[in-house]
Amino acid sequence: MIQKLEEPGEKKHRTLPKVDDLRCTHFRLMTQESMVALHHKGEIPIASLTKPDGSAGKILILNSATTFDMLSEYHLTLLNHQAYAEHHHYAYVLALVKPVELRGRSAKFAKHLAMGTQLAQAWIPGRPSWDTVCHMDLDAWHASWAPFSSYGAMWPSNKDLLLGDTGQIWLNTGLICARPTRWALRFFDRVINAVFLYEKMDDDSELNENHPLREDTKNFVALGFKRDQPAVWHVLSQTWAEEAEVPYKGPGCTVWAHACNPDENPLECWHWCHWDALQRTGLKRWAFASKSASKWKGLGDVNGLTHLHLASRGAVPAVISTGLGNMRSAALHRMCLRSCHSVLVRASMSLCSLIFGGSVCGHQHWRDILPMCVPTSAAEALQAHRDVLSFCDSRKHMDKISP
Repeated sequence: MIQKLEEPGEKKHRTLPKVDDLRCTHFRLMTQESMVALHHKGEIPIASLTKPDGSAGKILILNSATTFDMLSEYHLTLLNHQAYAEHHHYAYVLALVKPVELRGRSAKFAKHLAMGTQLAQAWIPGRPSWDTVCHMDLDAWHASWAPFSSYGAMWPSNKDLLLGDTGQIWLNTGLICARPTRWALRFFDRVINAVFLYEKMDDDSELNENHPLREDTKNFVALGFKRDQPAVWHVLSQTWAEEAEVPYKGPGCTVWAHACNPDENPLECWHWCHWDALQRTGLKRWAFASKSASKWKGLGDVNGLTHLHLASRGAVPAVISTGLGNMRSAALHRMCLRSCHSVLVRASMSLCSLIFGGSVCGHQHWRDILPMCVPTSAAEALQAHRDVLSFCDSRKHMDKISP
C-alpha cells in the first residue's frame, strides 16, 4: 500500500479514498520483497514469520494514521518501520483510524485508540495477540537496526509501559510500548477519555457549546485534551499521585488553564505542573538504584515509580560515526523537529541541523520537516551508522536523479 502511494508520476493525479469508506481499520502490511516472494515465487512471506525476541516475546510494531495523505507524507518512515519489523520477524500493523471511532476527539488520540485495540486482542479467543505492542509516531524512525530486545532486556517484568529516553527532560511518547496487561488497557482508555477541567472565566462565552466532550459544572468547564501528550502526562501524574505520593495538583497547578491544553507545544505545562511535582517527590520508598537515592535527580528516576520504565539512551550497542572524529551511541529511534529552540543548544544535535537544512534531530516535535535520509533497509542503517554524512549525501543524490 505504501509503495503504491508513491509511484513516480502518480502523486499529482491520484484520487485517494476516504478512511471513512474502509471496511477494515487495522492492516497487516508487507514489504515489496515479501510481496514478490508470495505472488511470484509462491513462498511464505517474511512478514508472516513472526518470532519471539528475548524477554519481549512476540512483538507488534504499530503505526496509525487518520488520512491517506499522511501515508504519502510519511512514506519514508513507514517504509523504515515496515522493513525494520520484517528484518526482525516482528508483526507490523497499520491502523487507519476513522473519525467516527474518535467520537469528536482530536486525531492526536488515534494512536492510543489503536494501542488499546491491539492490546485487547489478548482477551479475545482465537485472535492473534502479542507479548509487546510498540507504537511509533510517523515522524519517528529506527536509526539503528538493533533488535527491540536492546530496550526490552532492561524492561522490568512488573512494568506495563516502556518509553525510550529521548535526551530531553520530558516524557515523550513518540515510541511507546506496552504489555497486554489490564492496567495498560485501562491506561489507554483513561488517556483517550482524559478531561481537561478548568475554572470558567469571564471571556469563556465564545467556547464551542457543541464540543462533544464539553461538560459544564457550575464554575468549571470540562473539555477533552487537544493534544495527547498532556493527556498522557496527566494520567501518569494522577497515577503516581495516588500510588507514590507525587504532589501533582492537576487543575490546581498555577499555569494549568493556559498551558495544559494548547494547540501546540505544551512544554510549559510539563515543566510547571509535572516536572515540578516530580522534583518534589521523595523516592526513599520506591528507589531501587541505590540506597541513597532519596531525592529526585533526573528524569530517569521515574523508573523508581510505578508502571512505567524509561529505557536508557545507551541501550543500543550500535555506534554512529559523525564524520568529525566523534563516536556516539545510536538511539534505537529518532524523531525530527523544527521549532523547539531550546533543543538547539544541545551540541549532539547540531550536526543534524547542518545535514537536514534547518531540521534538528531530536525526540519532540510540534511541526516537522522529515529528512530524506531515513534508512529503509538494514544495509542503509548500517551505512548511516558508519558515516551519517556519507549516507545523507548519497540519499540526496539519489533523490535528485530519481524520476
